[in-house]
Amino acid sequence: MLRKIISIVAVLSLAALMTQCGDFLSGGILDKDPNRPTEVPLYAQLAGIQPVTYGFVEGDVGILASVWMQHVAGVVHQYTAYDVFEVTSDLFNGPWAQIYQEGGLVDTREIQKKAAEKGMRVISGIAKMHEALLVATAADVWGDIPYSEAVNPDITSPKFDKQSEVHNAVLDLIDSAIEDFNAGQENFDGSYDFAFGGNTAKWIQAAHTLKARILLNWAEVKPENYQAALNEAQQGISSFEGNWVAHHSDNVGEQNI
Repeated sequence: MLRKIISIVAVLSLAALMTQCGDFLSGGILDKDPNRPTEVPLYAQLAGIQPVTYGFVEGDVGILASVWMQHVAGVVHQYTAYDVFEVTSDLFNGPWAQIYQEGGLVDTREIQKKAAEKGMRVISGIAKMHEALLVATAADVWGDIPYSEAVNPDITSPKFDKQSEVHNAVLDLIDSAIEDFNAGQENFDGSYDFAFGGNTAKWIQAAHTLKARILLNWAEVKPENYQAALNEAQQGISSFEGNWVAHHSDNVGEQNI
């Protein structure tokens, strides 16, 4: 009898111990894997989209355009081939990934959504400007591109929009960005804005200048765009200090070439 009682007590004690161990090893931060975040801070996303945009406009696309327009000459490596117009389709895999994957439209759209929910208008405006520069440049280079149906998880084969439609949509997006900058945002951390440090006046000037550039693309077929572009330019960047340029450091791989 005594042996049976001891066995029962031992089993109950073990069960209690296992329950306590289970409680000790679960709950709170123990249920969260720090290497698998479920949500990225908005400022971190804002910092992430900027090098992608600058990498796109300053990378292969920008270099190729400069070589073909004879601003520079290709004399070494792949640039020798560029100089005689020899390129293969896989050259553009990287730039298209920059547009349509993380860091590109996927994140600019996510930032705009989150910022709208939180009333963070300056962050929203910056994200819209990066989307505008990215997409407008892509349309400049390739003409018709997916945009209206792009990065929609319900649409696996987005349609190609006409170049003119893309540019018109981007002009509307820039107007929306200007509205965001005019509205402003309390306690915006300018250290995450690598271009203007949160200076909305400079962002508004950059927005008008980008609008002028897009309008000039169509001035030969829409002569009224000359005056519209002039109106935008007069509200745009007026000094070197107001230029929208990429941030470069002196670290290896981050220098301005």
